[in-house]
Amino acid sequence: TGQTLLAAISGSLIGIGEVVLLPLDALKVKAQTAPEQLHGRGVVNIFAQEGMSLYRGAGLTAMRNAPGSFALFGGSAAAKCVMGVGEDGDRATW
Repeated sequence: TGQTLLAAISGSLIGIGEVVLLPLDALKVKAQTAPEQLHGRGVVNIFAQEGMSLYRGAGLTAMRNAPGSFALFGGSAAAKCVMGVGEDGDRATW
C-alpha cells in the first residue's frame, strides 16, 4: 500500500542520514580497537586533528544503509498491515 511504500522510503532516507553520525562511530571503533591512540586527547582535539578523515567510507555506508533501512521499515509496515494493526495499535489481539 501507499503507507508501506512511504515507510520504506522514509526508512531509506533515515539510513542515508545516519552517515552524519559516522565520525562518532569511527571514534567508538578506535576506542575499542586502539585506545592508546585516543589517550589524553579530548573530543574537540580529535575532531580538529582527524578532520574529514572521520567520514572515510561514508559513501559505502550510505549504500549499505539505504536498502537495509528500506527493507526494515517497509517490512515492518507491511507486517503491521497484514496483521491488521492500525495507526493506534488497535486490533492486535495477542
